[in-house]
Amino acid sequence: MRLRARLTPVLLSLLTFIIYLDTHSLHPFLADYAAALGALPFMVGLIVAVYSLCADVLEVPFGYLMRKLKRKLFLAAGLLVDSFSMFLYSICVSPIHLLGVRIVHGAGGAVAGPAIMSLTADVPHPLARMGARMGLYGASIALAATAGWLLGGVIAAKLGYDWLFYVVACLLLIGFIGAFLLVEPKRLFEEEEERLSIRDLGRSLAQLLRNRRFALSCFAILAHMMTMGAIVALLPSFFELIGVEEAVRPMYIGMFLATYGVVWLILQIPLGFLSDRVGRTFPIVAGLGLASACMLTLSYCQIFHMLLVIAAVYGAAYAMLFPALCATVVEEAPPRDRALASGLFHIMFTQGVVVGAPLFGYVAEISNPAIGLRVSSLAPLALFIAALLLLRER
Repeated sequence: MRLRARLTPVLLSLLTFIIYLDTHSLHPFLADYAAALGALPFMVGLIVAVYSLCADVLEVPFGYLMRKLKRKLFLAAGLLVDSFSMFLYSICVSPIHLLGVRIVHGAGGAVAGPAIMSLTADVPHPLARMGARMGLYGASIALAATAGWLLGGVIAAKLGYDWLFYVVACLLLIGFIGAFLLVEPKRLFEEEEERLSIRDLGRSLAQLLRNRRFALSCFAILAHMMTMGAIVALLPSFFELIGVEEAVRPMYIGMFLATYGVVWLILQIPLGFLSDRVGRTFPIVAGLGLASACMLTLSYCQIFHMLLVIAAVYGAAYAMLFPALCATVVEEAPPRDRALASGLFHIMFTQGVVVGAPLFGYVAEISNPAIGLRVSSLAPLALFIAALLLLRER
């Protein structure tokens, strides 16, 4: 038991990597896979979006239920559902089947996400301070995103979609077994006195949202991910606008995203330590300000090498934000509500892209992609001002 307790923090990082690998490995080809099954453009968009919509609906109730039951059981269940979903992708024969699989997959993600984040916050860890711990958590996600994009693109292109589904399903199954090896800490409240009810859930949500630092963190991650939605939706057409040839456009987009991901990965842990030393608000203010400046500068840039510099600074901005925001979320929540708070945070995290991509895409449609990117800078700017006011008040 003692050895398992010492290995639990390492195992949590590995499980975080596996949990986020599956969704990111689908990004390079999911739209093409849906189209190959006969999906029309609207159905393709619905198939892509329904995972996040389903996960977001379920994350709050699942996070609330984790008050009573061991979170590692929820984590194991989420990994098992995700593994089964990856297998189901391989036997889809129509867009409707694929839509159903995405709903099941989203349910698995809704269980695993709040469980892994709240466990990372509570498990005794060599990184005692929360900022450093959440930096390690963010680094695992960044590594999973980068590896998923690479793995999904290469395996699907070289061996076909089914091999990708089978490989990731096996990794998730290994993660399911590994979840039972975790040593979960004792709760900081008396479980036998806890009665779950819809009214109590509402009170807990209201208590969390009345906390200005918690609310700021949730809206800050929403604002940043809205800018990521703008990049995903508008970068191809922006490159076309500034005269990048169609043949090299995918490579340039890949280089931009890879630069962002690598810088985010490298700086996560050091900037998590920084947030422990200087407090949470300063990295949040700096990260939001940098993100807003990057989107504004990007909209005017026409030199590819400068675009890579902007991507690197944008990655640094996210590396400042993520550990400080995650640490604030778990520190401001009562211990019994950390899974619920993590679920709310994950909702804002995923909805940023869902809201940002169509919103700024519409702005680009009625104007041009550069204007769309420019307008997207207002989202983090608004939260930057709110964070400055909070810092001044303190």
